Amino acid sequence: MTTAALNRSLGAQSVQRPNTVAVGTIVWLGSEVMFFAGLFAIYFTLKSTSPGLWAEQTEKLNVPFATTITIILVLSSVTCQFGVFAAERMQVHRTGKLFDMRKWGMTEWFFLTYAMGAVFVTGKSSSTQRSSPST
Repeated sequence: MTTAALNRSLGAQSVQRPNTVAVGTIVWLGSEVMFFAGLFAIYFTLKSTSPGLWAEQTEKLNVPFATTITIILVLSSVTCQFGVFAAERMQVHRTGKLFDMRKWGMTEWFFLTYAMGAVFVTGKSSSTQRSSPST
């Protein structure tokens, strides 16, 4: 029996390709940047071309309420991440008491995330109804 040594210099070179997840993430982030750049461009253009409209509507802004529901929205992303951590640990349900959040599983964290999202959406819909003109 004979063996032949593989000569790499004569064969095709191995191709080094970038990680597809990294490329997809970069493309997605690029599209998000362009989307929000467009939104900010529209905002600044409208604000500079019709300053009277912005002055009239400023009194309708309820800053404490908007701050509260924004904090709820941001915290819901934190609870969602805790649910992802629990899923990575393969912990579907809690292993301790209900109010011991250190022992919560994926189900409890995602339920809390859903509830916080529902509070945010309800708050946004109620604030939209209050600020819309009555007919």
